[in-house]
Amino acid sequence: MSEAPRGSENSPSVEQGASQYRVELPCSPETFTTFISGLLGKPQTIEQRIVGPFELTKSDVENVFHLVNQRIRQQNEATLIQFNIKIIYDDGSSVLLNSLEDFLVYSEVRPVISLTALLSWTYLIKFKDKVAPEKQEIELSFMAGHHGTLVLEDDELVPYRPVFGGNTAFGMVLLRIRHTARTWGVDLESLLTGHVKGLLKEEPKWKRLSYRYSGTIGIVVGLLFFLMVLIGVFISTNKFVEIQMQTAQNLLSGPANSLVDVSSKLDFVIRRAATADWARFVFASTIFVVLSGILSFVFGGWAATAAENRLASFVLLSKKAEDNKNELLRKRHRRLLSFIASIFSSVASGLVSRVLFATAFERWLR
Repeated sequence: MSEAPRGSENSPSVEQGASQYRVELPCSPETFTTFISGLLGKPQTIEQRIVGPFELTKSDVENVFHLVNQRIRQQNEATLIQFNIKIIYDDGSSVLLNSLEDFLVYSEVRPVISLTALLSWTYLIKFKDKVAPEKQEIELSFMAGHHGTLVLEDDELVPYRPVFGGNTAFGMVLLRIRHTARTWGVDLESLLTGHVKGLLKEEPKWKRLSYRYSGTIGIVVGLLFFLMVLIGVFISTNKFVEIQMQTAQNLLSGPANSLVDVSSKLDFVIRRAATADWARFVFASTIFVVLSGILSFVFGGWAATAAENRLASFVLLSKKAEDNKNELLRKRHRRLLSFIASIFSSVASGLVSRVLFATAFERWLR
């Protein structure tokens, strides 16, 4: 009987030792090149921006995760490689959580306001028409546009700027899907867009119109006040002209048979010229109109600012974020009352100014 090689019974073979540290890839040697190119190749990107007020809670994040995960697993062979949640706070700090379980048990103890939540999925998916799995990435960013929110732009967090020139700083959701299968990407984009729109909060139409046309409302309110003042000045001017014409008519219709009568009439004309009634009236009217014009800008600006009363968005992932939400809602209610007060004050001030102007000059005009 031949002798067994030394160490054959107690020591693992080189082959066995190597197998302990091997890396298994989900593909055959024939499809290895395709698999690597699917990981390293540059995928296509779908981007969607959804603007509107929303409230994001922990349960909403959990629902979105399960929605995406179930849809992807139902359609193809898929493996979730990584799921991250990054929460950004108002002091510039952030927290990165590497799983849904970590997120659900995490509780922020600092007195900071959560402003942005960045959700990202990384999947390896083997499509039916492909021979090897390919990497697909999904990013869903919920950004509440207040307190200097940072937003994701070109893979970097930058200070928030309004989109398309409008004031959209009260909530935006950015969706990005990096995919290698167009049909799959479009289907997922449609699913998430519909879900996100379901999270948006609806407001009465008159409120949406009020902040959409806040500038126009401010101009109308200012012009309304100024128009009421001009009407008052116009009425007072007509009265002044009527009084002057009536006085002149009485003077001309009186007897003029003696030098005394002619002398009294000349004295009246001289006194009128000396008092400069017309000049004083024009000067007073001009000052009144100029001051009213300034007040019309004040009322217009007040109304426009109060009308810009959009419903804010909230990422409710910290205790202070909840408190901040309640405070902002109280401020919004006060601003609504301020908007109503601005319109009432403009109309009331125009009427009062008109009456005061006419009353102040009524005795003097006579």
